[in-house]
Amino acid sequence: MLLCGQVGTAEKALAAAFADLEENLGQLRGEAQRRVWMAMRIRQHSLAQPVVATAPRLLRSEHEGESLGLLKIEAYIFAQHFSRLAEPERSALALYHLELFSIEEIAALLSLDVEGLCAALGRARKNLRALLERQPEPALTHA
Repeated sequence: MLLCGQVGTAEKALAAAFADLEENLGQLRGEAQRRVWMAMRIRQHSLAQPVVATAPRLLRSEHEGESLGLLKIEAYIFAQHFSRLAEPERSALALYHLELFSIEEIAALLSLDVEGLCAALGRARKNLRALLERQPEPALTHA
């Protein structure tokens, strides 16, 4: 979802990756190889999808009766800014914080060496911090 920006697009990318997995499962040996291969295919399919310029929808509470004030506004703002990061920084940051892969596996997934991955993570954090620290522009009011 973080790479695509929309749930529907992410679902399409995931479905395509699972179809690829069915075709190639016999060639993949071991859990680690399957995890890295699958993450690589999901990323490839996600990045191949057209980028939607609209902002992601707000996440609504699953509990009936919670007020709209309890929407995950911070997550919404973060997702908007995260989607503005360039590749491979966006993928590097997402994969690193998922904590599913080792640094070496993430570097291989992104076709980087470990030093390049560290540089991409540093750029991603710096750019995301800059985006999050920007003061929002004042809203226009009608007189």
